[in-house]
Formats: sequence, C-alpha cells, structure tokens
Amino acid sequence: MNSSKPVIFGKKSEIEKYDLGTKTRLWSSKLPVGFSPFAITQYENYLFVFSKAMLSQQISCFRQDTGKNLWHKEKMHVYENDPFQPIFCDKHLYYLTKNNTVAKLCCETGKMIFRKPFKKPLFSSYQMILANDSLFLFSKKEVLTIDMEIGEITRDQTLSDKLYLIPPIPYSLLVPLQTEFFALEGVTQLIKTIDRVKLNLNPNLSIRGILLTMFDKRNKLSAQVEKEARDYFKEKVYKTVVPRNVRLSEAPSHGVPVLLYDKACPGSKS
Repeated sequence: MNSSKPVIFGKKSEIEKYDLGTKTRLWSSKLPVGFSPFAITQYENYLFVFSKAMLSQQISCFRQDTGKNLWHKEKMHVYENDPFQPIFCDKHLYYLTKNNTVAKLCCETGKMIFRKPFKKPLFSSYQMILANDSLFLFSKKEVLTIDMEIGEITRDQTLSDKLYLIPPIPYSLLVPLQTEFFALEGVTQLIKTIDRVKLNLNPNLSIRGILLTMFDKRNKLSAQVEKEARDYFKEKVYKTVVPRNVRLSEAPSHGVPVLLYDKACPGSKS
C-alpha cells in the first residue's frame, strides 16, 4: 500500500499539490499570467507563493488543504535574497522588500499592516530573525529591533555590544578579467560582494589590481572591454595583458605550468 507523500510544485502561472505516493494530483491553482514562483512556503494552513514577472514581484496566498486562492498582491518589491526567509507570527507575514523597507501582511486577508523604511547601507546583509516573540534584524556589526505592531526600527545597543566583531585584516584581491562582456558584468557583482565583506567582516579588504586575460587584438569587443575597464578602474588595471593563446589552454591538461609547457609562446611572454 502506497503511503501519502504530498508535495507542492510551482511552475509558470500555476502551482499544484501532488501526492508522490499515489501519483495523483490533489489540486491545482492558477497564478496571474506571466508570473513564475521563486519561493513557496507554508504557515499553518496557509500556502504562500512568492513569484515574479519581468517588472514585478507578487505574493499569493492559498489554502494548503484545498488550493483555494485567498488573495494576490502585486508590486510587492519582494527582496529575492538567497535563501529567502519570510517570518510568520500570530497570523502575520513579515518580510524585507527591495526598496529597503520592512513589511507586515495579514495572512488571511493580505492587508498591508505596515511598510517601514529601513535606511541602512547594504540592506541585503541584514537577516530578519524571530526570537522570544520579538523581531530582530542582525548584521555582523549591529542588532536592530522591529516593533511588531507599528514597524518602528531601533538599534538594540545591548545586543549590538555583545556581537563578536572580527578584527580587520588587511587583504587585497587580484582579479583576472576575461575581455568579454559578461565577464565585465560579473565584476560589478564581485564589487558588491566585496562591499558586503567590507561592511561585515573586513573593512580593509580592497582590490589590488585587475589583470585582463584572453585578450584578442583581432576582436573589437576585447578592445572595447579593455577601454571600459580602464576608464572605470583607472590605475588598478595592469598594463600587462594576457592574450588569447591555445598553449595557455593546453598546459593545464598536461599538468604543468605554461612556463614549463611552452615558455616561448605569447601567453608565457606576457
């Protein structure tokens, strides 16, 4: 006899509850057209679906047992951090938004109770935690308390003083940058990560230099990426440029450095 193994699946414009034990679909409910779930979570008999379209985020609420839709809320600016961890307490949902606010919703009706601004740098570095029926925002440097009734945010000096702060260590990074468009886009994300580390762990972290690699002088894109990198990072971009060279690619497959594999190739000489 198959045991019941209910699971919730989310796909574009739809969610469904499926029993893996009996291989039957228990219910299916529609999301507004164009929205795809990025997180699904359950609280008591409520099923919350956080979904997104091209220019908007949405929260939908369903009955977990029947799939009945209770409400949809669009343009909610849900902050899609990883992992996404909304907080539930006393039939209410608390979450962080993209436009730097803390929001509270009624689970049954979807009514917005409050949406309070949170004016702190690097908002994404804060984690919301429920403890002893109190709501906190933690970072590596401080603890903030959220009034669960009105959303007022204040610094908890007592808890902040007890945080263990890692002493700053002077580290710098050497960043290899492939002369391609997506690699250049990736550097902007790396800078955001470095900023988070500087705020929470090591304020002395910096970029020592950027080394352009896989440069193809026959390719206009390589020259354009080099120009944009030097315009933005200025003197941090090294004058030395590593060219695109097949011998550089072959050396690792032979288990030797390129200087031993072919010291006369253009890649070695660079």
